[in-house]
Amino acid sequence: MMARWRQPCLSINQLSANANSNNLSVIPPTASAHISVRFVPDQTGAEMVEVVAAHLHAEFQKLRTPNALTVICCGGGEWWIGEPDSKPYQAAAHALESVWGQAPSFIREGGTIPVTSALERLMGAPAVHLSLGQASDNAHLDNERMSLQALYKGKQTLRQFIIFFAAALADEPEAARSR
Repeated sequence: MMARWRQPCLSINQLSANANSNNLSVIPPTASAHISVRFVPDQTGAEMVEVVAAHLHAEFQKLRTPNALTVICCGGGEWWIGEPDSKPYQAAAHALESVWGQAPSFIREGGTIPVTSALERLMGAPAVHLSLGQASDNAHLDNERMSLQALYKGKQTLRQFIIFFAAALADEPEAARSR
């Protein structure tokens, strides 16, 4: 579970080859792979691109082939880690427990969703990942789904989160909120 939730990881998301022909016995002149890299706090996206590209080039060099290797970074973002002791997280935990009847587990999954750190920085406000699905939902896999129960309880959870977070902010002095 640690590997799924918070360890660095490299995944191959897509492999393709372009034969420019309908003849299946022709060796394609090009091939490509799309990969994703989950990295951890204190690593940067730029560092990961550099390290992965260097490794791929070093391994490709060992093949002593006349072919060429090109590494192109098509997107990315920086790591993000939430603060479970913060008011938004506590409001989210309270909302989940009030709707589902048990305290949530903070598992650190989803920390490299590229937009989270950018939004936090741009908005000057903390972010919260509030998972409303279940492990059995096959997120990002074939037959991805969300049960109706999770959908309805997710709606209740979001409503409760807004109520609990507003109450937490109401208890906070005005000067602290304007920071």
